[in-house]
Amino acid sequence: MTTESFRKDVARKLADLQADEDETKSVAFPKDLTSSDRKYIHKIAESFRLPTVSSGVGDERYIEVFKVAPEGHEARRPPPGSWNTPSFLIPMTQRASLQRVLATAPPATGKMALASVRPYSHKKFGNQPKLAPLAPGDCAEGYWPDDETWLPITITSVAVDGGFTITWEDGCESEVPADYVRRSAEDCGAPESSPELLEKALGKIRVRPNYAKLAKREDLPAFRQREAVEEGIRKNQVVLLSGETGCGKSTQVPQTIIDACPGAKVLVMQPRKLAAVTLAQRVSEERCQAVGVDVGYQVPFGGKAPNARLVFCTLGVFRKRLLNDPTLAGITHVVFDEVHERDKLADFNMIFMRDLLAQRPDLKLILMSATLQLETFEQYFEGALRLDVPGRVFPVSNLYLDEVVATLWKQQNFRTWLGPGVLCGGIDIPAGAEGDWNERAWKTIVFQHPKAEDRETLWGLREKGLEPQMMAPMSKQRLLDGLRKHDCLQQSSLAFDFPIIEALLLHIDRMHKDQMKNKASDEEEKPPGAVLVFLPGWGDIDQLQKRLVTNFDAKRFSILALHSQVSPEQQREIFEPPPTGIRKIVLTTNIAEASITVDGTEFVIDCGRAKEVSYDPYLKVGTLTTSWISQASAKQRAGRAGRTQGGLCFHLMCRDRYSKLDEFLPPELLRSPLEDSALTAKLMLLQMGSSEKVSTFLMKAPSPPEPIAVENSLQLLTDLGAFTAGEQLTALGEHLTTSSLPPRLAKVVIWGVLFGCLEDTLAVVAATGGFTRDPFRFAGIPREEAQAIRRKLAGPHNSDHACLLNVMRGFTDASNQQAYCDRNHLVAATMRNIRDQQTKIFTDLSENKSESLASRRSGSFELLTAVLVAGIFPNIARRRGQSDNLDAQNGKVEVRPHGQSAYIPDKPDEWVFFQEMTQVESSYRIKQVSPVDHLTLLLFGGEGPLVIESSKGKGKGKGKAETHVSLLDGWVKFTIEAGLAEQIQKLRASLQTVFQSFCQKPTEIPPRAHLVFLDAVADLICGTSSGSGEIEVMEIDDDEPRGVKRPAPWAAGPATTRPRPNGPKGQPFKGGGFKGKGKGAPKGGFRPWG
Repeated sequence: MTTESFRKDVARKLADLQADEDETKSVAFPKDLTSSDRKYIHKIAESFRLPTVSSGVGDERYIEVFKVAPEGHEARRPPPGSWNTPSFLIPMTQRASLQRVLATAPPATGKMALASVRPYSHKKFGNQPKLAPLAPGDCAEGYWPDDETWLPITITSVAVDGGFTITWEDGCESEVPADYVRRSAEDCGAPESSPELLEKALGKIRVRPNYAKLAKREDLPAFRQREAVEEGIRKNQVVLLSGETGCGKSTQVPQTIIDACPGAKVLVMQPRKLAAVTLAQRVSEERCQAVGVDVGYQVPFGGKAPNARLVFCTLGVFRKRLLNDPTLAGITHVVFDEVHERDKLADFNMIFMRDLLAQRPDLKLILMSATLQLETFEQYFEGALRLDVPGRVFPVSNLYLDEVVATLWKQQNFRTWLGPGVLCGGIDIPAGAEGDWNERAWKTIVFQHPKAEDRETLWGLREKGLEPQMMAPMSKQRLLDGLRKHDCLQQSSLAFDFPIIEALLLHIDRMHKDQMKNKASDEEEKPPGAVLVFLPGWGDIDQLQKRLVTNFDAKRFSILALHSQVSPEQQREIFEPPPTGIRKIVLTTNIAEASITVDGTEFVIDCGRAKEVSYDPYLKVGTLTTSWISQASAKQRAGRAGRTQGGLCFHLMCRDRYSKLDEFLPPELLRSPLEDSALTAKLMLLQMGSSEKVSTFLMKAPSPPEPIAVENSLQLLTDLGAFTAGEQLTALGEHLTTSSLPPRLAKVVIWGVLFGCLEDTLAVVAATGGFTRDPFRFAGIPREEAQAIRRKLAGPHNSDHACLLNVMRGFTDASNQQAYCDRNHLVAATMRNIRDQQTKIFTDLSENKSESLASRRSGSFELLTAVLVAGIFPNIARRRGQSDNLDAQNGKVEVRPHGQSAYIPDKPDEWVFFQEMTQVESSYRIKQVSPVDHLTLLLFGGEGPLVIESSKGKGKGKGKAETHVSLLDGWVKFTIEAGLAEQIQKLRASLQTVFQSFCQKPTEIPPRAHLVFLDAVADLICGTSSGSGEIEVMEIDDDEPRGVKRPAPWAAGPATTRPRPNGPKGQPFKGGGFKGKGKGAPKGGFRPWG
């Protein structure tokens, strides 16, 4: 596990080395790297096809990367050119059907349908009435560059070029350009704000019932500073508000705005859905109101009172609002909270906000954060007011593993809880040594014994004869070496941190008991303080929660999880005081670093890691990886212990590791793929009537991304079909931008509608789109057994997508759904969430979703595979011969399926598609993997050209011409018969024409000829025959769009007993178990739940 800055630095150095023409060049990396760092360099250099050599032993070991392999060096991976070009494989039945399908193919246009975006008119949004041009004698505001502020002026004269002669308040005159003059906010219709109105509103709130219970808000520094905050916002268009943790800025500043300015309408952006909802509830509570009166919230697929005076929303919702209303008509104040997180959407939205502020002087922008990186935003928003709100932070003591280990070691029963890393301190385990005893062998042994009961055998090390050394007295030198070894284990997992967390919780409880025993008789008994435990992700929370619930007394400890996946009822329990005598332990992620306060928190245990988005623009690889947090995040986490009382924070990292952390995490815009940002930017620029290039626009961000990352995003959008080669927005691109789904999944859904398998498509999209957690729970089950369970559920397919689809079908059909979940290791609540997500996505769809079109061919997994490939491409990988490894990203990255994947590499050189790539140390894992046959890959793989080329043959047939067909600049390549290649090329072109036609009119049923062709292609993919392929005109009522309906493609029999893979014989087929109604749905919607 490495830091983001380290990964960026390595990639940049290797890219420079690769581009260098001097073949004698090499790059040597320093000796102080960890074994994990060196392993990462080896693996990434391999992706760059650069040879590496390690030298030295132990602390003297270092790594060098070469442009050309030194003598005697063997490549770890074969070069791309050495791969065999496989023959194109197609069953004879499909081959015979190809010609018949081509007879139904509409002519291919070869053109991309362009978007029809027109600039929005101000009239559409009811903007303020157009004001007359400034004239001599008018009062306005002029920009004073020395102080970077706007000051009152009077217009003296207007120049021919649009500039002005102005008079300042002191009587001095200046000649200035037009953009140095603007109307005052009052002239533009800004609502009145004053401290008198603020106090008047507060007076009304104070007399409301129950306010006395909430009056402690008035002790918050942000409340006490309300007049200064009101004045700063009233007199300045942009305010940068920095408030220490615990000052109350997230709840009090928005209230100050709406109380001081009765005509205000405020949007407050939060980086997370949970924060937006809980803050809306908290602020409403402080105002003695229900949510929906003054305060509302709007989050993806939900909300309450989105038109209230004060609305908390997510950054994604705000971006969508900008798409629908680029002038933010009616909004008077925009607040970005927690801007120190440098969320990609926040930085993206700020580019538009800066431009919008120049057009709307009445609009106010407030940026808030506890650790605001002021320099960046002060430079970005010239003339902004900086306002500091002092914090009400109680003292927090920070302890690192150095002190934690020393403390727990003194308690003999906790010594083995410290783990093999600490206990092996002082034992010689050299890195890079030859033989069977080195650091790698040691890690292999201990990670084979990570369970609590393995402490009895010292994690398999007792048989190595190490017990006397492991249980020897602890010296300072031994402690430092033990911390280094524990840090080495931490690179892979939290397996050996969990026991330390348990020991700390028991230690905290013992300290409290001792304190109560020693308290004076007249001293009030202190309640047990809450403990906040920061972990990387939901899987870690779930694992630790199960351990604590099993090992801790429920009468003394309340173990709770704070995560976006937790139900609202469980979330509310977290914010309520526990019963007397019970200590609340809250397991959470970085979601609780800011905005959310758990009252009574006295202790924080920080694992020092988080799941973060990472992107390597040189390898074009974006991953979700567990990384070390920044020092700023560590400070934020510690601050949660000092919100309501003095506290203590235990950091599960040594001081040496802390010193190596990045000071701040780089902005997300610099460490994530940019295709969604580029796509949205293009649409918004068109709506505003701007001809600005997307690349130019994105480079205006507070921290501009690397040019190569922008280029990559534009190329991927071109491959996806959202942009033309000339960066024009296509009809598909316009549709993807306005969808609530990520671009690739939105494209999957369009294909699902076209081929009539929407129900199955939505089942998979809802389960794999990141909306819910993994429905499987395999705690305590060996990995091999968990994988066997998934494979059984996927049968007869070797596929993660088949596994999830079959699970959704089984859950829907089950008469006892809880029993079905228990039997198959599923979480019933998660399954219901996935099902609810299907309904939400269906309701939000703008395409025609009438059953006669969208559900006419449900039940074919082969067809679902084609639909998924059409959207997910180019997320594909090729198995390397018969090995367990696959090559992805045009052969640059070596990957393996996730450990519990239902997919196991089966056929030599087979192709697969996947939805997610994760990084564990220096290895890459792919999730949601399914194989794809050659025909489906060539027909549905992306929007680029299918290239046919001839070349001289090799081997026995040398001299004989061979025909190759390829995608992605030759990476996807097959040897094929020339005539067959031309047939596939023609079929692919016709499919793209039909798809482009539907993207232009997605609310209408396609023409009859297109449906005939689509059904013929579907039969080809499924290996079935559609008979005559006749299409009959459908008699429909007024509630369903007029169109055509295809006869059932199933064997003769009742319509309610259509067969499906793995379906119970004779039982009604229910597709992906989907129900719902929405725009364009027929009466009754989809079939109801079983």
